[in-house]
Amino acid sequence: HWHSPPLSRPTYVGQYLCRMEWFPPRAAGLLAIILTMPVTGKLIASPPSTILLAGTESVNLSVTIVDESIRTAEASCRWGLTNETFSALPNTMVALNAHTAIAKIPVPASTTAVTVFVRCFGDPSILALGYRSLPDVDSQPFPRLGNLWGSSNFAHGSIEYAASRVDMWLGADWNATQAAALRKANKYTIILSSINACEGPDGLPEEYYLHNVTRPNRTRGRLCSWPGAFRLDMTSPAVQQYQAAQMYQLVLRGGWEGRAADALPITMLFDGIFVDNVFLTQSWANRDIYGNPFYADTTGSGKPDNPQDFDRRWRDGIAAELTAFRELMPHALMSGHAMDVTDPLIASIFNAISIGFVVPAMVEGHTSVEDGEAQYTDWMELPAHTPRITMIESAVRFQLGYGYGFDTQLQKVGQAGYIPTSTYAFARDEYKYMRFGFGYTLMQDGFYTHEFGDSSHGQDWEYDEQDFVLGTPLGDATLVPVPSPPAPQPPAPVALEPAGAHVWFGPGDSGTATVETNDTPPGVSAVNQVVIRALGAPSPDHVDIQHDGLSLVSGQRYSLSFWGKSSVPSKPVELNSRLDQAPWTALGLSVPQQLTTSWAHYVANFTCSTSSHESRVSFYLGVQPNVTFWIGGVVLAGIAPAPPRVLRRDFTCGAVIWNADSAPHEVPMPHGFQRIVGVQAPRHQYVVDDHSAAFSAVQGNWTERQFEHGYSMAEPSTESDFPPYWHHFEVGAHTAPQGAVAHFDLQIPLADTYNVSVWWPAAQSLQPEWSNEIVLAVQCGPSTLSTTAVNIQSRGDEWATIATDVPLTPGCILALSCAGVGLCIADAVLVEGRARYNDGSVVSGSVSVAAMDAIVLARAGSAGECSK
Repeated sequence: HWHSPPLSRPTYVGQYLCRMEWFPPRAAGLLAIILTMPVTGKLIASPPSTILLAGTESVNLSVTIVDESIRTAEASCRWGLTNETFSALPNTMVALNAHTAIAKIPVPASTTAVTVFVRCFGDPSILALGYRSLPDVDSQPFPRLGNLWGSSNFAHGSIEYAASRVDMWLGADWNATQAAALRKANKYTIILSSINACEGPDGLPEEYYLHNVTRPNRTRGRLCSWPGAFRLDMTSPAVQQYQAAQMYQLVLRGGWEGRAADALPITMLFDGIFVDNVFLTQSWANRDIYGNPFYADTTGSGKPDNPQDFDRRWRDGIAAELTAFRELMPHALMSGHAMDVTDPLIASIFNAISIGFVVPAMVEGHTSVEDGEAQYTDWMELPAHTPRITMIESAVRFQLGYGYGFDTQLQKVGQAGYIPTSTYAFARDEYKYMRFGFGYTLMQDGFYTHEFGDSSHGQDWEYDEQDFVLGTPLGDATLVPVPSPPAPQPPAPVALEPAGAHVWFGPGDSGTATVETNDTPPGVSAVNQVVIRALGAPSPDHVDIQHDGLSLVSGQRYSLSFWGKSSVPSKPVELNSRLDQAPWTALGLSVPQQLTTSWAHYVANFTCSTSSHESRVSFYLGVQPNVTFWIGGVVLAGIAPAPPRVLRRDFTCGAVIWNADSAPHEVPMPHGFQRIVGVQAPRHQYVVDDHSAAFSAVQGNWTERQFEHGYSMAEPSTESDFPPYWHHFEVGAHTAPQGAVAHFDLQIPLADTYNVSVWWPAAQSLQPEWSNEIVLAVQCGPSTLSTTAVNIQSRGDEWATIATDVPLTPGCILALSCAGVGLCIADAVLVEGRARYNDGSVVSGSVSVAAMDAIVLARAGSAGECSK
C-alpha cells in the first residue's frame, strides 16, 4: 500500500503509471495489473514508453536514479537495443550529475518500433522502454480505408491483401509479426487497440461492476449492456485506474478488447487506442438488454443513486480514466464511439470518432443531411489532437442491419428464423448505401468503411470504388448548381397548442402534466405551456408530449420551434417526428435540445421522409427523474427548400459527386472524365415498394398490414435478442383474399435487360394460412414477357427471382394475381439491370446521379496509374 498524498498528475516509476494514493485491499489486483514486469523502483525514465509524432527521428531520454545506494559521483548508465549485461550494452549515457543520465535514442521509421534497454551501474535490474512514431497520415492519398473490429475477417488471405484493403485498423487483433508485415506492405498503416470505456467481460472482481438495486438473477445484479458484456462502476477510483492501466498496457504489449497481454517484451504494436461507448452520463440506462429495469446502486445502500449525483460522479470517472491515458501517451491516436466533440473534455482528449448510424439514417430520412454533415465537420475541425482520423462507418439499410439481432444471432446466417444467406448478400450488394457513404466520406478527409452496422462490424467487403486511387484533393468540396423544379409554397405555420397535446407516461411511470400561463418568457406575450413534472421513466420516450394528426409531406422541409426551460440545467429534450400509429415509422426529426433553467427559444429544421396525414411531433422528456419541464409556444412551419445538396470534390486522378438530395440530378461535368471500370454494381438497382405510388390495387380488397418480429420501425437502429426474425420490406405490405389483382409499375428508367425479384415476410407462424399460388407476370404493353407462380407458405425474408434477363422499357409492369387459396401478399419488388454502373464510359457534358447516391469518376487516361 502506498501512503503518499494523491497527486494531480501521474508519476512514472520505471514505465508504469502510479497514482501515488492509498489502494484499499480490494484494489490490490490493480497494482498487479500495472506492474506486469519486474521493476526495482530505482529508475525513472522520461519519457516513458510512448507513441511519438510522425517524423520523429530521435528521443531525448532521461533516466533518474532514485535509489541512493546505487548512486556514484556521476550517474553511470548504458543503453542498447537488446537485453545485455551492463558492460555489454554498447551505448554510454551522458551523466548530468550523480542521479541523472541522458541519451539521444534514434527512432526508425513508423513501420518499426524501437525497444530500448537501460542499465545503471550497481543495479542488477533492467529498464525496458518502447517507442514508435506515427505514420505520416497527412500525405496519404485517397480513398483512405478503415476497418473496425474486423481484422480476423482477413485471416483467410495474405498480409499483403489485408494491407491493400485497409489503411486504418480500429480494434485490431494482429500480433506483432503481422503488424510489422502490414506496415512494411503499406507505410500508411494505422493500428489501434480497443477497449470499452465503461464495460467489461465476466471475471473481474465483483465490486468492479455496476449493480442493480433489484439484482435480477439472469444478470447477477449487473447491468448487461451487450451479450456477455457488463457495465463497470466508473464512479470507483479502482475501476478508473484499472481501465487506464489496461489502455496503456494494450498499446505497449498488445492484447484484445480491454485485455492486455501479460507476456514480455514491449512490442509497441499499436499506434493508439479505440475507446468504445464513451458515455459521459449513465442514469439514462434504466433497462438492460433483456428489458429488466435497472437502477444503479454504487454506494451499497440498497437504494437507487440520485441521478444527478450519479451522473456527475460517472462523468468524473470517465474523465479520470481517459485523462490518465492521454497524459501517459500525449501523441497516441485516440478514436472512439458515442462522443460529442462539442464537449470540451472530449475535444481535448480525442483525435477522432468512428461515426456510425448516420449514413443509413440520412439515406432513409431519419437524420437530416445538415446534421450529418455538421457532425462530420465538427470532428474534422474541433479535436485538439492531430491527425484527425475520423472514420465514417457506412452501413446497410437499417431494416437489414438491425432486423436480425445482435452479432451472436447474425452468426446463424442461413438458419431458420435468422437472416437468410441471400438477404445477407443483398445487404452487402445494395450498392447505393455503399456509394452514398463513400461520397459523404470523401467530401472531407476522413477514413471510410462499409459494414453491416453496429450489430456486426468489420466485414471484408470489397467494392470497385475502393480500388480506384483518387490521389490527393485539389481543394475542398464545392456545391454544384443543378436545376431543380420550382418549389411549391411551403405549408403555413401551425401553432400546436397545449390543449391539443396528449401527454403520455409509459407503463409504471409517474408524473403530472398541467397547462399553465403564469410563467412567461421575457419580452413575449402570454404563452400557454405544458408543464411536466416527471418523477422518472426508464427511457426517453416514456414521458412524451404528443401532437398527433398532423399532415406532413415527403421531401418538404419544416421547422419546429418552441420556448422551453427545465428545473435542472442542460437537460436534453429529444424532438421527434413519426407516424402516430403502427408501424410508428420515423419521419426525419430526431434532434436533442439542451434546456437550461432560463427561458430560451429553440428551432430545429428537418425534412419529412414519408407523406402522411397521421403524423406526430413529440417532445421526449424521459430519463430525467424529479425534473420539471416547461414547453410552450410550439410552432410547426413549412420552410422553403435549400438548394439541392449536390457536392463535387476534385482529386488528382478523378472526381467524386455526392448527391445528398431527395431527387436525381443531371450534374454538369467538363470534358476529360469517364466512369471508372468495374463489374459489380448494376447501373440501375432499386426497390419498388407497395407503399409507393407505383403500387395500384386493380381488383379485390387490398389492405395494409404489418409483419414484423424481432424489430421495430419505430426504433430503426435498435437490435432485438428475440428470434425468430421476419419482416415486411420497408413500411408494410398489402394483403388480399383469393382472386385479387394488383400492379407494380416497375419504373424502368432506360431500355435494358433486367432481373425482377419479389419479397414476402418469413412469418413462420402465419405462413400456413397464406396463399399457395401467386402468379407474377412481367408485362410491357400487350406483351407478357415472363410468368412465374410462387408459393408464399415457405421461405420469405429474401428476394425470390421471378424473371431473369427480360428486356424491359419504361412503362413495363409486374401484374400480381392471387390465384391460390389463402392470404395473398404484395410487398416489394427488386429491379436490377444488366448494364454496369462503373462501365468506363466517357462522360459527355453531364452525368446522372440518383437521389441519395454518389459516383466516382476518373480523369481520362488515368485509370491505369490510379488503380491499386
